[in-house]
Amino acid sequence: MSGKKSSDCRRKTQGTQRPVTDLVGSLLCALRVLLRPIIRPRCGRAESFALATVLISQSLLAQSPRLEVIQAMLQRPNDPWPRGKGHVVLAVPGCSEASKAYHEPGGSFSPGFGSLGVSIWITDNDGKIQATSDNIPLDDIHQQMVWQRNRELPAIETGTPHYRALWSFVGDGRWQLSLSVNTNADTKAFLVVRSAGPAGGPVRLLDWHNQQLRINERWSLRLSPIPETVSLGDESVENWKVSGSGLNRYTSAEGWGFARFELRGAKDWTFTIHDNLFPPATPLVYASTLAGLQLNLPDPSFPNSLPV
Repeated sequence: MSGKKSSDCRRKTQGTQRPVTDLVGSLLCALRVLLRPIIRPRCGRAESFALATVLISQSLLAQSPRLEVIQAMLQRPNDPWPRGKGHVVLAVPGCSEASKAYHEPGGSFSPGFGSLGVSIWITDNDGKIQATSDNIPLDDIHQQMVWQRNRELPAIETGTPHYRALWSFVGDGRWQLSLSVNTNADTKAFLVVRSAGPAGGPVRLLDWHNQQLRINERWSLRLSPIPETVSLGDESVENWKVSGSGLNRYTSAEGWGFARFELRGAKDWTFTIHDNLFPPATPLVYASTLAGLQLNLPDPSFPNSLPV
């Protein structure tokens, strides 16, 4: 390589690296200001750079599931997708992020950050989607918190023209959905477990055994009464919304596995999710999560939503 070419190459490389260097420099300055109280005064540039690298990596990892869903939404615009708004965090006070459940208007649910998504589908007799918990208009949804006897947390009750859903934390790492469906001769109801959800994550392994569905060797899911039809498969397959693999154990390399339960033969259903790895724990001591403040307002949901 000639001297001129080498010089040109160096200048191009330096020009490319300068924005990155400026960005890292700005991040280091910001981190030194924000973290000054918790970093030793003699912490040098190398230590600050390492800290910045860790924090940036964690931020990118936290965003990656969401970015993957956005990319899939662009590739499959006609598939059902989460609302991405109106989240309610339902969790034991002070527990870890992994144990915080997320709920969206309509009743879609994730039992933890980066876990899985549960949604409710209403279809016609051919399987064509008429409505889901992700796309029912907000004006057709009535949502409120309900305090139940001997429960640590309030439940979230959702009413729609198609069903009534009540999500609650029942202790020991278990969440429960009490679902009452309102179908007729022309419609069917399904409970769908998939990667996309209020706080979903990759679903790589599904195993239906002994009337129980295990996902990613972490989550155990049970439905009562026992469903007549359970379909496992991958969302990358064409017509996945009405088809399945025909297998009781399914592996999805890309993390787009799904399970579809047909809710046939009964009106009322109970769906339980158990976290086998991270039962919620908290160092906080509290007597109740019910707000003690009494306010006389037209909308009772406002004082009910206030913290303890």
